[in-house]
Amino acid sequence: MYENHWQLERPPFRDDADDAFLFTSETHESSLLKMLYVVENGLGAALVVGEPGVGKTHLARLVPERLPETHGPVVHLDFPQLTPAEFLGQLAYGLSARAPFDDRNVSVPTGTDATLRRVHTLPDGSAAEGRHPAVVVDELHHLDEQVLTTLHLLLNHQPNGRLDFSLVLVGLPIVLPRIERLPQLHDRLATKSLVRRLDADETAEYVRHRLAVAGTTDDVFDASAMRSLFECSRGVPRRINRLADMALLVGYADRVEVIDAAVVDGVAEELTAVRAA
Repeated sequence: MYENHWQLERPPFRDDADDAFLFTSETHESSLLKMLYVVENGLGAALVVGEPGVGKTHLARLVPERLPETHGPVVHLDFPQLTPAEFLGQLAYGLSARAPFDDRNVSVPTGTDATLRRVHTLPDGSAAEGRHPAVVVDELHHLDEQVLTTLHLLLNHQPNGRLDFSLVLVGLPIVLPRIERLPQLHDRLATKSLVRRLDADETAEYVRHRLAVAGTTDDVFDASAMRSLFECSRGVPRRINRLADMALLVGYADRVEVIDAAVVDGVAEELTAVRAA
């Protein structure tokens, strides 16, 4: 709606924008590097945590794109509220790309041996080709204790004396105490990283980057608006997107040439009032 007014080719602040819009700060690059390091070196697991909206899931979805061709496939599991049997079934299906595995009688820890053996035999084709698969488990904080135990069993149950695949575990920081209470799983973590919020300078760079990808290098947001975007969003990219998008809409409606702090503050106040209601 507002693209012509701001001389944009497409909306710059959609959460589902393609990878061209991806802005990787130092903290994002560090977390992605650790995920790739674990998979490329055939290590046990990488843990990535961060508060909602900082870009954890987007980073995890970059793993298959950034891995060398000699690695993979990457199975992405993002349906966390599963039973252990359902979780293993999704994993087996993802690794095999054959008929889904279905065993409703599997439980943890009793009765998992046959299931685990099946899961661990599925990557054999990749191993024969010199490839190392990876399994990304998103929304880790939603997993119950039995499925967390299953993750440990997946890493611990190595029939061939080697790791058949690596795990990339992604979730909110609230999962950390739960993992620490499972020392067998905690000790298998090869790397841990925190995706933090953007600082004030990174917030301004983030906004300019997304505007440039959308088609303009003009100073759409003045310095006061950039400060307000940072203060109101607290450096969380998802919040920046929401504020900046609505500010562009309000600026278009008011026919302003540059967005200032008053526009951003007004949008933030309105969004807060709607949430409170």
